[in-house]
Amino acid sequence: MTSSNPDGVAHFSTGEESCVLAIPDETVGHVKVIHFNNNKEIVQIKCQNSAIATLKLSRDGKLLATASTKGTLIRLWDTSNGAQLNELRRGADQAIITDISFDPSN
Repeated sequence: MTSSNPDGVAHFSTGEESCVLAIPDETVGHVKVIHFNNNKEIVQIKCQNSAIATLKLSRDGKLLATASTKGTLIRLWDTSNGAQLNELRRGADQAIITDISFDPSN
């Protein structure tokens, strides 16, 4: 089950040694990361204070980037334990972020 997700926000990473799915969780601003290679281990991460606008997994499924509907911050997470790795401020004015990309080498 997920929170309201009219834009179908989700991402699936299928690197050579990973199979990871990231979807909005039932609680607004939270993301559920499911590691299928680890007996469906689920990591729940409080990513944003408002609804998730977009999210993206790195190719190997080890990193998750999220942006909220406010569009001022992009946060980077470790999918194995939910630790925040970095926070990037895009600006103070609200913006619509529709996609995030990772370099192939993360």
